Amino acid sequence: MRLHSSNDYFAPDELLVLKYRKTRNAIKMHGHDFAELMCVVSGHGSQRIGEESYDFTCGSMFLIPSGARHMISFSAETEYYDILVRNEVFPLLQSGNRELSLGELGDGVAVSCCTAGAYSRMCELLRLAYQEYHNPGPGSCDLLLSVLRILLIYLVRHRGQPPEDASRQGRRAALPQILDYINSHYTEPLRLYDVAGMYHYSANSFSKMFKKKFGMTFSDYLHRKRVELAKDRLRLSTDTVSDICRAVGYSNSSEFYRIFQRCTGMSPQEYRQQREADRLRDDLRFQKSHD
Repeated sequence: MRLHSSNDYFAPDELLVLKYRKTRNAIKMHGHDFAELMCVVSGHGSQRIGEESYDFTCGSMFLIPSGARHMISFSAETEYYDILVRNEVFPLLQSGNRELSLGELGDGVAVSCCTAGAYSRMCELLRLAYQEYHNPGPGSCDLLLSVLRILLIYLVRHRGQPPEDASRQGRRAALPQILDYINSHYTEPLRLYDVAGMYHYSANSFSKMFKKKFGMTFSDYLHRKRVELAKDRLRLSTDTVSDICRAVGYSNSSEFYRIFQRCTGMSPQEYRQQREADRLRDDLRFQKSHD
């Protein structure tokens, strides 16, 4: 078994290291002289820690203490963040009112699976921390420790919880939550695979269920929501088309133009011009009716 040393991962003054990984290649049994917090963003598989095995999916979190032997196998391509933590960090994270024993977390294995809402917040925190870690500024260390503390609080809150019931009844109960979640996050980079994993569906079964339930594909629903918001912004604001493209969830302007044209029969500029012409015509009619 390979033992990883903190000297190989941490700079002399670093308290934690944050890595983003995307892989389906198994990780062999190993250990290290520092703790590791693994936060799964997408995908699924299993992890063996010591003599215990744990399945994981989106929202799963593992805190592996210093010296623990563990290995990972992936059932699909998986995205996750690894936060490597020096052992002396845990006492620094202890809650001021001692309601949560965060300082003791570094002594043993902790496993959790976040709810859909907590999963979304976990992803936002991880993106923030990753950007801060790779583009540090004044106070970066304090910010990263604060994010780590929040993630550990989520871990404690959901500690020991297995993934949600994957039975047919359990899935059906989540259908309203799925639509609520999409409606609240459709301007973000949503992928069918990730949303399916959050509610413990395979991508294929989720796709079929969504079309049967809502009468359209997941992609069509997402595009329609974004185009409706774009139409409002084109009609009611002076924002540029490029700004609106990004605001409604598209990073590729060509894709935005193509989808907008397909849904409305005109380009964003043509839509704005037509709405402006309609508004001016209505204003003239109103003025004439009051002359």
